[in-house]
Amino acid sequence: MAWWEWSASFSSPAVREAAWPDFLDGARIDTNDPALLSRIRSLQLLRMLELFVGDSLGPGVRRTVADRLRTSLRRQAT
Repeated sequence: MAWWEWSASFSSPAVREAAWPDFLDGARIDTNDPALLSRIRSLQLLRMLELFVGDSLGPGVRRTVADRLRTSLRRQAT
């Protein structure tokens, strides 16, 4: 779920916003859970950090993930 949302965020906001409710409904995830967004963001940060272990990422993808990680951490700090 967290990784799907992260990956879908590379598309236009309209596409992600249209698909996200159906994805959550299909996965039977309670959208009324007040901790849902926080858990999603935490899982996304952890996954990005996991990607830096080893050398499975090409240089372009590594830069993209690094940029996303920096942006996400800045948002978390504010």
